[in-house]
Amino acid sequence: MKGKIFLFLILLANFCFSQQFIPVQHDTTFYSHEIILTGMGEVSSSALKNEFTNKLIYGGFISDQIKNQTFDKHKNVNRLGLDITTELEYRNMKVNAFRNEKIGFLVKGGYSILGSAIYTKDAFGLAFYGNSSYLGETADLTGSQFSFISFQKVGFGIINKKTKSNISLNLYNISDFNNGFLRNGSVTTNEDGTSIEVKLDGALNSAVGNSFSKGIGLGVDCDYRIPFIGTNNKKVTVQFLAKNIGVANYYSGIQQYRVDSSYVYDGLKFKQIYGDKSLFRDDFSLLDSLHIEKVVQKKTLFLPGFLQVGKIVDDNNLSKWQSFFGIRLYPSLTFSPLLFIGAHYKANKWLEVGTQTTFGGFSNFRIGAYSNIRLKNWAIGIASQDVYGMISKKGFGQSLLFRVRCKI
Repeated sequence: MKGKIFLFLILLANFCFSQQFIPVQHDTTFYSHEIILTGMGEVSSSALKNEFTNKLIYGGFISDQIKNQTFDKHKNVNRLGLDITTELEYRNMKVNAFRNEKIGFLVKGGYSILGSAIYTKDAFGLAFYGNSSYLGETADLTGSQFSFISFQKVGFGIINKKTKSNISLNLYNISDFNNGFLRNGSVTTNEDGTSIEVKLDGALNSAVGNSFSKGIGLGVDCDYRIPFIGTNNKKVTVQFLAKNIGVANYYSGIQQYRVDSSYVYDGLKFKQIYGDKSLFRDDFSLLDSLHIEKVVQKKTLFLPGFLQVGKIVDDNNLSKWQSFFGIRLYPSLTFSPLLFIGAHYKANKWLEVGTQTTFGGFSNFRIGAYSNIRLKNWAIGIASQDVYGMISKKGFGQSLLFRVRCKI
């Protein structure tokens, strides 16, 4: 099973983030200091139900019934995403940065583990059924790709004391990076399973080295807020948000395995490809037979940034109900544009609740819920972007977020 999982990840497919669901709240009230701690853990998929992924991750027997039901849920193109992120930010509005009484400063730090994949239905079939289910047929792997990155960041920036618009310059440490893709790929097995034709055109990339720091990056976070007058002369705030926009340079470069070949294996079962030996060990003859070229390149790559535009909740709005909505975009083929819309309800001075629906990203349609408790200078929020996934094994992911704000 471990070999199948490894091959499945290789056949899978760039970076994952998810909509930060506890809505950002626009607060024009002046305060001297603010500390914000956020965290999230989320996995989402367009085809893998929790009853399957839970057994895959935590262990357990995957019955033929579960496997067949999971396979039937797959379409020609399928997505999978992982996001484990935490960030701590300190804002100081008491000082006058650059001798400007309207500008304060901020310091932040964070840690992220991000992974994503896009893959075909046949890639799943080969990984979990083997080639015996494709006798006399061709399994199409074209377009499959995956990516995984983990990094830490520290940043320093400035913030407008009134509008809370801010920008920071961040330094990144890249601790792990891997990705791979298949421009074209197929596996054809003859009717009696004695001959397999493999066609591959793609690459596997990995940061070189075993050290904790494999590269260093430089990027920016920007949060720009524009007030508008909406219907009924009510003030509306639109947020333009960009995070982790920048590049990273890898100290020892990126090790790349390139393949562009067609080869026929006579008398070889496809399951022999995965076993105790890695497909990419130098002493494994399959490297030569598939004409796999191994090179190390000095590379500077883009950070996994994203852009978001949308209406946000206004802390100073006295209305019981407020709406928030928007769109989030990533420079990645694995992530489709994510649309979100939600309703925010202020029950009283200390309790706020809300709900949100999303469509796109790595999953399909999802419904989330959140609550936010205010205690004097504290605000504590907890949320899930996928309530059904948190309570049902039939869901297509799990999501848990929190945010703690302290204003002084």
